[in-house]
Amino acid sequence: MEQNIESAHAPRSETGRHLHDLSDDRLVELARGHDRSALEALVRRHGRRLFRVSRSILRDSGAAEDAVQETCLRAFRTLDTYQPAGRFGPWLTRLAFDEALAIRRRAHVDAASVEGATPIAPADRRVEAAHARALLEHAIDGLPEHFRIVLVMRVVQGLDVRDTAESLELNPTTVRTRLFRAHRHLREELTRKLREESSDIFDFGADRCDRLVARVLERLAD
Repeated sequence: MEQNIESAHAPRSETGRHLHDLSDDRLVELARGHDRSALEALVRRHGRRLFRVSRSILRDSGAAEDAVQETCLRAFRTLDTYQPAGRFGPWLTRLAFDEALAIRRRAHVDAASVEGATPIAPADRRVEAAHARALLEHAIDGLPEHFRIVLVMRVVQGLDVRDTAESLELNPTTVRTRLFRAHRHLREELTRKLREESSDIFDFGADRCDRLVARVLERLAD
């Protein structure tokens, strides 16, 4: 079930009922009649999913916002001819997926056309990289010591099996076994942490949603 992002002025129907209580099909009917509140309700209902799909492809929050905006504009401008084979949400998500891929292709072409251009990581990507590194370091610290030492020497430091075995006075088979088990423990720990933090990953908060809604409605009005 999609989670709605509500602002202080959540869209309501003429009777005062929250539009987000209506089905997608009913909202689409209202939107076809140029009901701006219905359009807003659809963006708020599906915005987080669209953003996360786009963000997973583009790896940049600003570019993902652009993809969602273009997706909504493309969808809402063609609602009169909209005849989906399935549900509205998956149809809209596929549009976002295709739009994100198109943006990525254009970015690659633009980058290739600039000779000697050096891409600069955006600030949000550096913050995310720092968070990911801290998460990984915490997970490594939580490993049993005999697994942690082998993992750090083999993976972090890059020593081969022979050097690791000689340094720790272990046989090579033991090194391989401990590294395998360290990887397994690490995957389990990271999976657990990911589940705990999943609601905050690639977050589509109220401010971003409000900004996106305003841009979509403004461009549709033009």
